[in-house]
Amino acid sequence: MIDGLRAEGIEFSFLDLDVDTASANGRLFLTMLAAIAEWENSRREERQHSALDTMRSHHQRIGGIPYGWDTVKSMDRISKTTRHADDLVPNLVEQRVLAWMVLQSAKGVGPRPMARALNDQSIPSKRGGKWHPSTVQSVLTSARLAEDTTLAQEAA
Repeated sequence: MIDGLRAEGIEFSFLDLDVDTASANGRLFLTMLAAIAEWENSRREERQHSALDTMRSHHQRIGGIPYGWDTVKSMDRISKTTRHADDLVPNLVEQRVLAWMVLQSAKGVGPRPMARALNDQSIPSKRGGKWHPSTVQSVLTSARLAEDTTLAQEAA
């Protein structure tokens, strides 16, 4: 944004820092601030991804409860609100449905026929409602199958 304004002939002076972007020193200072801000954002993103990956690998809850999983109160972790944190445990019925969905998707079956088949078999969605193609796509996008490979074999 500042580069765009500078291209229009608008310069900036930071009076409390004695920095003027019309000078070489001012432009260097601004470039260094931008580089540090970009580096800081990248580091924060890396830390967030690492923390989320760790939470997923330990079946800890992140956001909503994903299809195929239920929550239980953790006995060894306390949340920031001083309550027991939630851990995820596989919901075996939903895991079988999820494994079936993943298998169907691998075979090239789209979300619309899958939603139709799930509704025809009266299989409820996570919230107990009907399946829609967008719901199927969302579940497939965030699919988290339990490590138990027998679920996938049973779905086949």
